[in-house]
Amino acid sequence: MSAALARGEWPTQMAGLGPLARSAIEAVAREHPDATVHHIAEAYDAFGRESA
Repeated sequence: MSAALARGEWPTQMAGLGPLARSAIEAVAREHPDATVHHIAEAYDAFGRESA
């Protein structure tokens, strides 16, 4: 997530993310540097759902 926010980098295959979190973080990276609060919140929420 940090790399997506700071540099627009997509998560690697080794990141161990589920499909929802990966997709949401990719959206943050794709929108970099203009990712909105909505994009970021979606990524954190998806990660939380898949980590629970």
